[in-house]
Amino acid sequence: MIRSPSVGEHKFDDEVLEVLRRPRGRPATPEARARLLDDEAEIRDLIMRYAHLQDLGQFEDILGLCTEDVERVLAGTLDQTARGKDDLRSKLAEPVAVAGERAILEPADVRSRHLITDEVVRVADDGAHAVAVAQFAVVLTPGQGEFRHGQHEGTYLFAFRKDDGVWRFSRQVIDSNTARNPLMTVRPLP
Repeated sequence: MIRSPSVGEHKFDDEVLEVLRRPRGRPATPEARARLLDDEAEIRDLIMRYAHLQDLGQFEDILGLCTEDVERVLAGTLDQTARGKDDLRSKLAEPVAVAGERAILEPADVRSRHLITDEVVRVADDGAHAVAVAQFAVVLTPGQGEFRHGQHEGTYLFAFRKDDGVWRFSRQVIDSNTARNPLMTVRPLP
């Protein structure tokens, strides 16, 4: 396959392909099939709740959707990794490095709307672990002033773990071109 990715993009193709190539479970009993359908629905609901909470800026609620040892990796045009809820909490409020550059993405006064599609969910046979991939677009509009909009796209790669009967994010890879969104400000580092 011929590829020509930009700096920092497409780091997780192999992991995405592994999820896409994994066959969907085929439980033998009606009860097990019902459990699989319930698990898949709960995971899709978790993904959509994450998107709405992100748009509303409800970061503590987002952290409530995660395991204590959650890992979040921002990739593509961004470069940041957080490990554990406390680390993620601190990084949700700080500027993010732009991949391949001595620059950061500065916080902007914008409202976001996540549009998530094409999710593929795979629940492990143990019923306690799962993975998913999805495509997304995020539309941004200024919080105040003249109406404008900008958009960026990407791929989510998620891992989940069931804790006390509740599905939670244990890993989030967000591979996006956020730094190319015209409403975001990239500031070179000195």
